Amino acid sequence: MFTSLLSPDALEFELPPDGADAVITRVAQRLAGHPDVLDFPHFLKELQARERLTSTALGHGIAIPHARTTCVRQIVMAAGRSWEGVWFESSQQKIHLLFVIGVPPHMVREYLGILSQLTRRLKDAGVRETLLQAASPEAFLAALDLK
Repeated sequence: MFTSLLSPDALEFELPPDGADAVITRVAQRLAGHPDVLDFPHFLKELQARERLTSTALGHGIAIPHARTTCVRQIVMAAGRSWEGVWFESSQQKIHLLFVIGVPPHMVREYLGILSQLTRRLKDAGVRETLLQAASPEAFLAALDLK
């Protein structure tokens, strides 16, 4: 499921501990050339505005910044990880796994299904550890898709 949305090029394995805005930008930049992203600068502004509105941190070192936007044609996703963790001031926690999602307004149901599956996978401590230890983008993607 996730390998159809995430490609190895959409993964950022070495996020620096530069703060929430900086890492959201860095991960989102993996989508800058994506054919389904129609207006990357505006998409990025919407992601950052959403994060300022309310934190997208879920606990267990995970955040899923997202935006429902006309800036994307289809659902797009990028991911990043940080060994040290990135401090998200708004939620008062360190984030180690970050998933950026862009959703066109007409695909809310599909988005909710993806979000549900992703959060279900990430609740598993073993999956989180495998993602943090993955030696390659392919291993990271395989860990997300294992049932």
